[in-house]
Parts: sequence; structure tokens; C-alpha cells
Amino acid sequence: MNDLSWLERKIDYSRRYSSTELMQLCHDISYDNVLNGGGPFGAIVTNGNGQIISVGVNRVIPNHDSTCHAEVMAIREAERKLQTHNLSAVSAILYTSCCPCYMCFGAVWWSGIKHICYDLTKQEAQKLGFQEGPTNSETWKLARQIKGIILEQIRCDIAISWRAFEKFKEIGLLY
Repeated sequence: MNDLSWLERKIDYSRRYSSTELMQLCHDISYDNVLNGGGPFGAIVTNGNGQIISVGVNRVIPNHDSTCHAEVMAIREAERKLQTHNLSAVSAILYTSCCPCYMCFGAVWWSGIKHICYDLTKQEAQKLGFQEGPTNSETWKLARQIKGIILEQIRCDIAISWRAFEKFKEIGLLY
């Protein structure tokens, strides 16, 4: 269940993607991750030119590790690949299927990422049973003031956005 070779086969690291394509890809890997025993969240770290550095999917259930959120997994992999703990040097952008939870917000804060693009909101995730923690508009406002972190919503077609969540509920894995 922890074999993520399916994930690497979906990614073309040599090309540049548009932000719409990257958000779509976040949802695609989220859905495939549910089919492979994981949670319905996906994340991608790119350089400032739309080239993928790393991808991450939610592996909380199969890894028995509450810190294995998609954003954290993508940030860990980007830092490992680039051999740095500071992703600001590559103008890294985090694309994520859902607005980051409190833990993932902390990972973004410490990683040096200055731009986050997301689709689904915290409130939408909560409707599905996920408790995303105490992030709110004030948290993000402070992040912008103190660290210069930009939070941008990029909407996908709702059917695409909800597909992974619906499959997750159908399978009965909600934690």
C-alpha cells in the first residue's frame, strides 16, 4: 500500500505546467491516491516557472502517521531533492487541492514557500468531515504581513474537485 510508483509515473518533471493544469493534476493524484489507500488530498511544489519539483499525497492512513499530509509530503520531497530546507531560493509555489490545515501552514511557513495556490476551502473540507484546525483569514493575513506568503484560490470544475472526496467516502476511509 505504500508503493507510490504510480505517482511518479503520472508526473512529467521536464515540462512546464500552467497553474490550471497543476491544480487539475493535484486533483488527479488525490483521486488516484484514494484508489491506492490514501486520503483525498494532493499537493505539488513547483519552481517559479511551473516546472514540478515534487509531488505529495495524503498517506496518513497507510503510514499510520498523522503528519503525512499531502503538502508536508511534497515539501519534504522538494527539500530532499534540492538539498535545502529553504525553498525560497527557487521561488517555490505550493499547489494543493485544499487550503492547507494548521500543520501544513506551519510547514509552508518554515519552508520558505511564498505562494500557495489551492482549490477547495477549509469550510468545504469540514463539510466532508475533515477538521482543518484553527487557520482563518487572520492567520493568512499575518502570514502575508510577516513572511510575504500569498494565498491564491484557483477553482477547478466542481465535479473534478469533489471526485476524490466522494470516492474516499464511498470506500469508507474517512478518519
